[in-house]
Amino acid sequence: MSITPFKPTGIGANAAMNVFKVTFSEALSTNPKLMAWDDYTCTTVDNTIIAGTSGSSNKSMIGGIGCTVAPSAGWFPTNETAGSAVNTSSLLNGNTGFCLLSSSAPTAGQAVYFNVNYKLYSDLVPSDTMSSVLAVQFQYTGATPIEGWYANSGTEGTPVWTELKADVEGSAPISGNTQIRACDTGEGYGGTETYKATIPSSGSSFTEEIWLRDTP
Repeated sequence: MSITPFKPTGIGANAAMNVFKVTFSEALSTNPKLMAWDDYTCTTVDNTIIAGTSGSSNKSMIGGIGCTVAPSAGWFPTNETAGSAVNTSSLLNGNTGFCLLSSSAPTAGQAVYFNVNYKLYSDLVPSDTMSSVLAVQFQYTGATPIEGWYANSGTEGTPVWTELKADVEGSAPISGNTQIRACDTGEGYGGTETYKATIPSSGSSFTEEIWLRDTP
């Protein structure tokens, strides 16, 4: 399975709920969590994009929100909350900052929805490590659930769900898995397919674009 690179509809600090969707084939026993980690092992949060800089007050630069309704525009959070309630945003930082994606444990076939955004700071330097992994952590007591990951390539009102390729915790990046790229420069889809972000000259700024593509 592969995808044509695209920017999910509504991604970023916009009033959009139908951005990312995750489904589960079996009932869960707890509310799933949206988290960010350094890599696929989901054990460390040392990379600069999560650990932060002085400019970010040593807080994560990744914001997330679980949605049952469209959030208000500008929903990007200022703090890391361990278990931010659905429809309330948090900066994403391992077990220190994460979002709940539902108000109760999902039943078999039920979908949960979320949105993400990235905020960069002027004291970043090119050598800072900006790679990260978005993960949905969940628990279950019966049969092992099969996850389905999707992003909206339609509209907020009439979403078109494009299936993404995710993998299990502990797997190394695999060619063909879906990669998320926060960017505002480079030669993206139709060019050399490089996606880069510019360090702000002062203060902070959100990346202008967030794209999905296959991992090379």
